Amino acid sequence: MGSIKIDFVKDWEDEMIKEIKDEGIKIPKDMDIKTLILKYSTYLRKKGSRKPYIVHKSKEFECADNLEYGLNKIISILENSGDLSPYLSKQVDNLQNDPMFNDWGVLHLHLGNKPDKKDNNYVERTGPLLFLYFKENNAYLINIFEHGDWTKREILQIMYDNWPKLIEPFILEGVKGLSHSFSENDHFELRKSGGNAIIELKNNIIIISPALGIATSGDSIMDNINYNKEVRYLNNLQSMVKEKIGLIKDIIKKHSRPMPETFNFKLVKYNGNWAIEEQNTKLILEFLRYNKYKAPQ
Repeated sequence: MGSIKIDFVKDWEDEMIKEIKDEGIKIPKDMDIKTLILKYSTYLRKKGSRKPYIVHKSKEFECADNLEYGLNKIISILENSGDLSPYLSKQVDNLQNDPMFNDWGVLHLHLGNKPDKKDNNYVERTGPLLFLYFKENNAYLINIFEHGDWTKREILQIMYDNWPKLIEPFILEGVKGLSHSFSENDHFELRKSGGNAIIELKNNIIIISPALGIATSGDSIMDNINYNKEVRYLNNLQSMVKEKIGLIKDIIKKHSRPMPETFNFKLVKYNGNWAIEEQNTKLILEFLRYNKYKAPQ
């Protein structure tokens, strides 16, 4: 049997880096590839799916008259597959950590009604911000809060009171009260050091973070999990290719291609989709398919 050259994880990482560059994101020189991909995955989740969302408002939701235009514009974007980028924090394009989003999965959007004077790629920055939470094709508008309300427990309480299904998977069953409850300010300081807090809601409801919390690096634990799932999937797929080398040889013979001394398998984009190609023979292995892992929204 000829030798095999194969590294699907590197192929995937190379494609991700290309995608990041195409997005116009400046890649920090000192950032390792895993961290870069983690942050890019978080970036994509913050920008939304660019598919129509069903928009839900909490019963507590209130919006001042001067913010109505910005709010209605955001709702229109969500319902019509638009681009949320102008309403995001300017830090998003620098792949900087957003502690509230990484910890709770709660996104904040600015509500300006005209372009920002310093950068017209964004809307004018506002003190009051829209806090919302994505789940699949639903956008849950929690309420409008002030800049700095990043650990306000009311955010999670509103989520639970209005849409308990969002919080129920994160309830610690059988736990009735905490011996020590972090204040909102304690939680803010804890996030700075990459720590997570268990939260106590009303009626002794104890929960972990509805986005699984933050890693010690400040990155999203959810995106760490998704990254590791992707790598495991690619390694399993790589093992499968090696196991099927006899069948692959038969396919090469069937297509009357010269048998390579060294098989060179690579993940490639083919007709807009991922595929596995043997580079010497240019054969696409149709019987082995790679469906890129899709992180939950």
